[in-house]
Amino acid sequence: MDSISQLSLTASIALYPSISLSLLRCLTLSPSLSLSLACSSVCLSVCPGISGSHTQRSAFLLQASSRLKQMEKDYAQKLAKSIQALQEKAEGLQRQLHSSEKKLLNKELEIQEQVTAVRQDCEVRIKGLLPAELQRELEDTITSLKAQVNFLQKRASLLQEDLEAHRKGNAVPLL
Repeated sequence: MDSISQLSLTASIALYPSISLSLLRCLTLSPSLSLSLACSSVCLSVCPGISGSHTQRSAFLLQASSRLKQMEKDYAQKLAKSIQALQEKAEGLQRQLHSSEKKLLNKELEIQEQVTAVRQDCEVRIKGLLPAELQRELEDTITSLKAQVNFLQKRASLLQEDLEAHRKGNAVPLL
């Protein structure tokens, strides 16, 4: 279908909705009829005022084409405005998401600090609950156990050296 036929069909349908039915009837009754002839005959049947010369029909088609172009331009502008509005809304939602994520992170840090403070407070309270004498005894026991561990580590080290020397063939008496 050539562009003039498309233009004439689109213009006719846009201006006169009843044309689409007439065009279908015309093409159904005469399948060999070209689309441009069908459009012309439908336009002439629906709009008898344009049945004049070729110049009048051309003027009608130009007017219809102009209207269609204006409609296309209007819809393109509406689409551009809608796209811009959607982009602005998406950007706003992204900013809101980023802000919410920052707030959440700050809240998590705040809660973590609170947990640490509560834990430290509990440890201080537990220490304060032990009687001073019991606390001193426990500290003395801890100190004594540390000294015993150090002594045993040194003894184990000496025994290890003796074992290694004995394995090498040096006759060093084992303790």
